[in-house]
Amino acid sequence: AVAQRTKRIRLGTGVTLLPLNNPVRTAEEYAMLDVLSDGRLDFGVGRGVLKTEYELFNVPESESQGRFHESLDIVLQAWTQESLTYEGKYFTFRDVLTLPKPVQQPHPPIWAACAFTPESFVWAGQRGFHAMTAPSSYPRHDALRAKMDLYWSALKAAGHDLTTREVLGVY
Repeated sequence: AVAQRTKRIRLGTGVTLLPLNNPVRTAEEYAMLDVLSDGRLDFGVGRGVLKTEYELFNVPESESQGRFHESLDIVLQAWTQESLTYEGKYFTFRDVLTLPKPVQQPHPPIWAACAFTPESFVWAGQRGFHAMTAPSSYPRHDALRAKMDLYWSALKAAGHDLTTREVLGVY
């Protein structure tokens, strides 16, 4: 509805919990939103932090990181390749035609949740994703600053243009 009633506002997800969803369905549904909004999707991804979410969907919480990484790789392949073939630990797809493809090329901007672990900040930087964090979770400013320094350093080390990356702080 928002995509139909607006022309300039960007549309995005606070986070799509990739480990708890089918990655092909996720790719197709968000590509459709990108098409309907004429290329205004910002795709926010994360693993989630609530044990109850994993219990609800009967997914072992210990698999969250592996499922997250596989799911994102599958979504990106579905958006950028003519057909999807993927064989991983959690998901296997062979010659799947995913439609539609997003308007934004090569794909919509990716916003990665960087909440607590230093590894999430480094990973987001290495991949060149925008960072989403929750400053209110840090009672001391210097603790968040140290993790953001990891993000900016990883971006630079991976050869990404720091001037084109943004950080979103959610309170």
